[in-house]
Amino acid sequence: MSTRKACGFLLSFVALFLLLVAAPVLAIGLGVTPEKLNIEVSRGGSASATLNVVNSGDDESNFKVYVEEEEYKDWFSIEPEEFTLSPQGNKGVEITILPPWEASGQYEAHICVLSSPPGEGLAIGTGIKVPTYIHISGMPSLILLMSIGVALVAIAIIVYIVWRKRRARMV
Repeated sequence: MSTRKACGFLLSFVALFLLLVAAPVLAIGLGVTPEKLNIEVSRGGSASATLNVVNSGDDESNFKVYVEEEEYKDWFSIEPEEFTLSPQGNKGVEITILPPWEASGQYEAHICVLSSPPGEGLAIGTGIKVPTYIHISGMPSLILLMSIGVALVAIAIIVYIVWRKRRARMV
């Protein structure tokens, strides 16, 4: 095999690999990127990620985005939850997670994206489940720690002022 053919083969292989790695998850008339979400959040904090939804079909479609697992529904805020896209249109959906204070460790949920034709009545649609991996670290969020620190400093100042006023009255 000549050097030129070897280089061409290698470049073709790399291009194919990059296309496969960067490819979105697709269903009939529906595409979603990224294909999975990895969300890191501090205990007591929140974190957000964007899920890009594409209407890859030839007709306008309605979309609904929700969390599949009932036990995690209160952890998630999805904006917007429902919307319509024209053919080849796309929309960023903001996924925000605010787990309860007592949660820590690793969790897995699924964000479901459903597509259906506009109109009322029963219609056949398509859907994609996006695996969502949540890692909650044990440390509270920086904002929470700062708020507690400010509150403690304010209490210390108030105690000092009251103590000084009482001491001044005694003299």
